[in-house]
Amino acid sequence: MSEEWTQIVEGYIPYGPRLWRSLAEYPLEFVNKVNTIIEFFEFRCLGDWVIYVRTAVPPAGEAVLALLAFDWDDIARGFLRPYGPRSRMRINPHARGRGKHRLVRFEIPEIGELIGKNLPGAKIIKSRPVAWGERLFWVLDEYAQRGLFWWLIMDVVAEFFYEWALGVFRSEECWESPIGYERWECANIAPISSREWDALGCYLGPGDLVKAHGERLTRENLEIGHSQYQVMALLMFAFRKNPAYKWPPYMQLRVVDPDTGWVWEVSPPIPEHRWGVLFRVVPPGRRIQFQWRAYPPEAEQFVIGADVFWDLRAAALPQ
Repeated sequence: MSEEWTQIVEGYIPYGPRLWRSLAEYPLEFVNKVNTIIEFFEFRCLGDWVIYVRTAVPPAGEAVLALLAFDWDDIARGFLRPYGPRSRMRINPHARGRGKHRLVRFEIPEIGELIGKNLPGAKIIKSRPVAWGERLFWVLDEYAQRGLFWWLIMDVVAEFFYEWALGVFRSEECWESPIGYERWECANIAPISSREWDALGCYLGPGDLVKAHGERLTRENLEIGHSQYQVMALLMFAFRKNPAYKWPPYMQLRVVDPDTGWVWEVSPPIPEHRWGVLFRVVPPGRRIQFQWRAYPPEAEQFVIGADVFWDLRAAALPQ
């Protein structure tokens, strides 16, 4: 995997005009994260529990940094906001006094606002008389900041589990089955039919077998299964639009039984520069195949180009 693809995930909320584009794309992006988290809790790692601890440390650090990060607008808000209106309310605004049933106060510090309100001259600016219009502005800002704060909390928590899941999925120890293990990888420019489901593959072939040991678990067209053992299979897929094309805005994956045509699972739409994940345990004697298509499929039929990367892993489960 190239360095560029390892940095494909972007976990931040932009400011300015890009904020509105992010708001429009966020629901599908969040659904894709939740789908990955669901696959994470269904995943069966064959390694030791230490793998979960080791892979949780980097996203935990990123989550803490995201909660403590600030920008210039936070400093300006702390400097200009008059005394009275607050940036956000604490978790339990009625927790006052020394009552027996008082809840624990929890509040993440606003580093930017702390800097802003302690700048030279801040007390003079904040003590100025304000008209009702300006006070209304700051009250509305308080509610907006409160909403953005809880959106940030929700997004940071989802991003933590999402990154944690990807770390576990990539751990080789989770896949080292004594019976058989295979890993296929592809990074290429692929032509994609905008309507039809296509079998997973590369433009010049089915992909590269980068690691294998034990019994074979894949057949022609990357059909996965074993006659005697359960096989767990996981696909991590990401893409970006080719600069020469404006399509597709999203991609979609599914798992099918090539013998019966039964569709086991369909992924939510996968945004550009995000990882889509599907996981499936294949019963003995059955086979599955991963397929992809551009989304939405209602667009006019034509061939499109996208830079794609996928990582397919399969391991037989010991009985």
